[in-house]
Amino acid sequence: MTDFARLAEQRLREAIARGELDRLPGRGEPLALDDSAAVPAELRTAYRILRQHGLVPREVELLRRIDAARLRVEAASDPAVRAHELRQLEELCLEYNEIHRRPVPQEMSALKPRDRR
Repeated sequence: MTDFARLAEQRLREAIARGELDRLPGRGEPLALDDSAAVPAELRTAYRILRQHGLVPREVELLRRIDAARLRVEAASDPAVRAHELRQLEELCLEYNEIHRRPVPQEMSALKPRDRR
């Protein structure tokens, strides 16, 4: 923990002990977090409309499918099935890359060396 973080924690504990945070608006209620902070400003309205209608952006759906395909590759014990699932995973990763013009996030596409047979 950094010195700044320790100081902040100390000051928060002191304020709580003095009761200074007892009358804050929304106390005891869940936080209303806006999950669109990481979304570029020009896409927020479109994403909000999609979310309100139960839809997800294409890249989110692709990431879900990539994750499911990765799990199928890891679970496959038959080499032929494993090869088929790996081809499907690679196709999904290529589709994602075409949309974003950047690679699939490392944690989604990382295949162990044994998967590259």
